[in-house]
Amino acid sequence: MAEQLSGDPAIYLRDGFYAADGSMREGIDGEHSLALAYRLRSEGLSLDGLDSLLQAVGDIVDAHAGNDVETGEEPISAGGMKAFDQLGTRPEVTRSAALTSVLSAAHPWVRTWRDYAALAIHLERARSQLALLAVWPQFTKQERS
Repeated sequence: MAEQLSGDPAIYLRDGFYAADGSMREGIDGEHSLALAYRLRSEGLSLDGLDSLLQAVGDIVDAHAGNDVETGEEPISAGGMKAFDQLGTRPEVTRSAALTSVLSAAHPWVRTWRDYAALAIHLERARSQLALLAVWPQFTKQERS
């Protein structure tokens, strides 16, 4: 299964997060998030590490989006973009080729708060999948017994 899901963010994000009709591209909140979770598990990234990154992602919204965001189409401020750029220097990111590649591939597409939300959704889904993978061996062992 993991071999089938070796998605490279540089490929699946090459056209951004959204399709021409404005919907999120197929797989970004599904199979690509699962592939990312497999990669994170193989790298040994813990749920705590991914939670730490997600907290930082949320903190950027709290600090820079403010009450001025109504539709999500508003551009991210220079301070918000600087904070987004700094995510790549976080220890959980620098120790993870998978997280580094996701942030690098997403960077050209993150210009509005809607774009930023798409990245956050992708990371949140990967976190959910990683949590499932963490307990998966327990379930399969019980089924075999």
